Amino acid sequence: MWFLSRYDHTVDSKNRLLLPAAHRKALDNRELGVTLIARAVLGRDPESNLKFRYVELTPQKVYETLSAADAPRTNLVIDSKQVEQAYRVYGSAHMMELDDAGRILLTDRFVNRTGKEPNPRGEKMLHGEVSIVGMGTSIQLWNANELLWYDQRKLERSLGEPLSSWDNIMDEGEASNSQR
Repeated sequence: MWFLSRYDHTVDSKNRLLLPAAHRKALDNRELGVTLIARAVLGRDPESNLKFRYVELTPQKVYETLSAADAPRTNLVIDSKQVEQAYRVYGSAHMMELDDAGRILLTDRFVNRTGKEPNPRGEKMLHGEVSIVGMGTSIQLWNANELLWYDQRKLERSLGEPLSSWDNIMDEGEASNSQR
């Protein structure tokens, strides 16, 4: 089971999102079940320092395997790092199931939450167009405009120049050929 590729879908008026057929087929594997664990992810890219946020969906069976390795052990004394880790693994997670049409219901937690720091455009987390990105054993749900913005900024930082300077790349190639 692998979740691959990127798809764009629209959240409907009832906050339901249709998962792509390829992802539904991967989830149809009865060993994984149809229950997904959803978590809001807020972070900062260490290379570019860009902020990002998305919802991560992981099949329950995969989540149980991964979280069992990372979960804090039960001790009489629990330090704050263990509590924080347990919250990230369990307290911030939400169970979702596909309906008969292959949709998930996005709760207000994922639709209306803008995070502690609003994104640059002030948009809701998941609203309207959503990019569904296969990440191997999990799926990322991004606000489509935010993912586009994030991808462009990452590429610009790696190129060291704005993407707009690449708009006429074909013209530059033709110009250098005509100079020969």
